Amino acid sequence: MFERYFDEAFDELLFTAKGYSVIDNGEVFSRIVRKDSPDWSGWKLIDQETTKTAETINDIAALNELARSYLFNKVWTPVGCETISRIDTTIAKELFITAVDIGKEEALIALQHAINAKVEYHRAFKALVEDGIFGDASLTALQICCQDQVRYEHLRKDQIAYRRKDIETKTIEVAKEPSVKVEISDPFEYAYVKTGGHEGGYANNPKDPGAETWAGIARSKHPSAKIWAIIDKQPVKTTKTLSAIKELEPLVKDFYYNEFWLKFKCDKIASIHPPIAIELYDSCVNTGGNGAKMLQRALNRLNVNQTLWPDILDDGGVGNITLTMVAKCCSTADGKDLLLACQNGEQYAYYCGLKDHEYWRGWFNRT
Repeated sequence: MFERYFDEAFDELLFTAKGYSVIDNGEVFSRIVRKDSPDWSGWKLIDQETTKTAETINDIAALNELARSYLFNKVWTPVGCETISRIDTTIAKELFITAVDIGKEEALIALQHAINAKVEYHRAFKALVEDGIFGDASLTALQICCQDQVRYEHLRKDQIAYRRKDIETKTIEVAKEPSVKVEISDPFEYAYVKTGGHEGGYANNPKDPGAETWAGIARSKHPSAKIWAIIDKQPVKTTKTLSAIKELEPLVKDFYYNEFWLKFKCDKIASIHPPIAIELYDSCVNTGGNGAKMLQRALNRLNVNQTLWPDILDDGGVGNITLTMVAKCCSTADGKDLLLACQNGEQYAYYCGLKDHEYWRGWFNRT
């Protein structure tokens, strides 16, 4: 099975560069550069030709199999594509192509760099040392990053961008005890990116109450969202095709800003303590008004039998009373940390009460 994945990657690799050519780097056959790979046995067959042209050399049937075998043993296997294909075949294929293009070590560093680009949005793994050694820590982090569709798409784009030199790579310094504090200059932007990694691409799952969904916006709940007018014009609706439509992203962002960030007063709470607002936003996006109820119940649990502040209704409406209690809680000793922890606890309990276990892994990753 895994050799089949290699065959697919090999065919994709050769889609634009199959056969013999001579470029600035010298002779090349199906992406095998003679200067870099002088040990490839195919060069002996090529050297037997008195006239080296693409037409004559490409007629040598044995060369394609020699190229396939060489790249399987020299690239696919050494960089661990077989192991990575057990997690995600597309990531493994891109790793293989990147390794052929820029080198094995650089390709692995590129993948580690792409994973590290997501580290600030995850508490489940620490930043990887970008050393080109893809061990257990890298594999675990990759598994976490591939748990939902949007995070997976972002990882893929970062891989490709690195290979194409569209982004500048920088090694992340990993301290022995990395700080968990993150400076948040724009709370909504941070929350939008963080939560967007969980919301998925395009889906139309009959088991999902939301039915047709794009970027977490369910058509059944938000039929008037501006995105549907654009989506309905597309002959093919997939995550890949819709991700290429630039007009959708600002509409999605505007939707979340108005329907969740402002509606649940996250802007007001962010002025008190941004992490509380970010957690409220994430839980509201995922569970609707239940996210606000979680915050209200968390406040009631922390008022020490109403000696610090009175209980409030957990009705999901964030008004002046809820905002006042958030401010009071955050002014007490450890109040900010306790409220955030309690929000996450309420969110976890909410998920445990849902019967659809199919989505538990993704949901629990949000707490």
